[in-house]
Amino acid sequence: MTKAKDSTQKQKAENNHFDTDKMADIIITLVQKYRDNEASYNLVKGMIKHLIRDESDYIVPSRKSEKVMALEKKYFPLNGYTRKEIYSENRELSKKIIIEHGFPINTAIEEITKSKNIDAVKVILDKITESLIYITKDDDKILVEKGFSKSRGEGYKKAYDVCRINLVDNKQLKS
Repeated sequence: MTKAKDSTQKQKAENNHFDTDKMADIIITLVQKYRDNEASYNLVKGMIKHLIRDESDYIVPSRKSEKVMALEKKYFPLNGYTRKEIYSENRELSKKIIIEHGFPINTAIEEITKSKNIDAVKVILDKITESLIYITKDDDKILVEKGFSKSRGEGYKKAYDVCRINLVDNKQLKS
């Protein structure tokens, strides 16, 4: 893990959100314990999905769409802000943007459930955190209309190119 990535992980852990080590341990334990019981296993997959969605609100996405940048001019720069912080600062703005999982949650869950050990789960959780993107609800509608709501095929960059959604960096520092 790089020093910057290690620092980010430590900060998340201190805030008790998206602590990859703890989450991976809990997830792999549940997956291994309930893998052979279909009803319980489906419940576990649903729990993992909610955990990832809820925890994603506490991570600063690394990218944002150009339409989000236009909203920033009206409201405030989102650099360094989590979804929860935006909700606290300005609920009107929070209703116009969403956190997009560039690495779709359903794909992540599929990979997690095939994982044999905790390190494999950690890699998948890192992919999730590294692919979070702020997009507008209009951007999301375009992705859905083009069939990219559940899977990305060749990855989110290709899906965004097809949908003409341009991404820019969302620097980690608050303005």
